[in-house]
Amino acid sequence: NALEFESMRQKSVALSTVHSVYRLMSSTRVASDLLHRMANLTLQVLNAKKCSIMLADQNGRLHPCVALGLQKGEIGTQSLDPGEGIPGLVADEGVSLRVQKPRDDPRFSLDPPDYYLSESYLSVPLFEEDVVGVITVSERMGSPNHFTVGDREVLNTLAEQAVIALMNIQYFEKQERIALKTMGTFENLFETGDPDKEGRSQKLASLMSGIAESIRIDEHTRQNFQMAAFLHSLGTLGTGVGENGEPLSASEESTKRVAMGIRMARRMDLPDNVIPIIRDQLEHFDGSGGPRGLRGDEIPLGARLLSLAEAYLGHIHPLNGSPGITMEEALARLDEDSGNRFDPNLVEAIKAYVRKGPEAED
Repeated sequence: NALEFESMRQKSVALSTVHSVYRLMSSTRVASDLLHRMANLTLQVLNAKKCSIMLADQNGRLHPCVALGLQKGEIGTQSLDPGEGIPGLVADEGVSLRVQKPRDDPRFSLDPPDYYLSESYLSVPLFEEDVVGVITVSERMGSPNHFTVGDREVLNTLAEQAVIALMNIQYFEKQERIALKTMGTFENLFETGDPDKEGRSQKLASLMSGIAESIRIDEHTRQNFQMAAFLHSLGTLGTGVGENGEPLSASEESTKRVAMGIRMARRMDLPDNVIPIIRDQLEHFDGSGGPRGLRGDEIPLGARLLSLAEAYLGHIHPLNGSPGITMEEALARLDEDSGNRFDPNLVEAIKAYVRKGPEAED
């Protein structure tokens, strides 16, 4: 009958939702990207126009992370105290809510009139051990024009998978932070006693991260850049001689350094995006570099940035013991290779960044 058919349909949707979330989990390790994709999936599955995802801070206050289809001031676009509005009540009580005409509901009738511009709302909590956030959808399209019990079960399923996905991302982020600290410790041990190299890796990692942040690169990607910087510096240790003790040419030394960095990245099971940064750092923006002859955006952003940052530090802190040049002289040298060896946009970015006086120019 119709009820059995609807029940089977909802179960099918729930299973499909789980599969879709698993695909999302494998496609990104950036929490903000995951939440945006989850919100879009929610709108698609529930045939709704609006979706917000809010996460709770340590005091239980909700803060908007994603707001799709919502107007300024609408519920889900601004921070909420526990118990405030539909999401706040869901977070405070830890239960899902289906609400029709919230402005006529005594629980929400005193809320600002701009909060509720839709007639139908469905909101469910995100549970870890406690409530860590809330997903809210509104303005269901089609028939029925209100959210059903089946819709609630589907959204609960999606919320459960969202929490698992966020926990996985947090785990990976923690492991990457540990890896960064471990690499930094190794660098300090190896660099101690060498006045040319002491603190070099940290300077390179900080410079890359600072430039990346100045051009609004997300934190996860910046961590990958820092890992590549540490591995690049580790790769410079002991690469000046060949297997038989003979001195290597500059080209041979660079190739050996890259190979060593890639080998260490694989042994440490670092994120997949780290290896291309190390592998392609010798490519030139105009395609004249190697080993693959990549040009422009074919070269990973991290590799372009590593090449530029290393060149800048090489000018102001040479490894051969010779005196360095000034910041402005170093930037002028980079300008000479802008568009040839280096990405012109990144050259402008490093100029703007170091002229603000960060620690990178020490």
